[in-house]
Amino acid sequence: MIGHEHQVLSPLAVEMLLFLKVNASYWDVEDVD
Repeated sequence: MIGHEHQVLSPLAVEMLLFLKVNASYWDVEDVD
């Protein structure tokens, strides 16, 4: 998994984490509202 695959998965993992963080913030805001 270390090599080209890792380099390809890294950006995808970062996008997934950002996506989840944005969704979590959105749900938190809606829950508080």
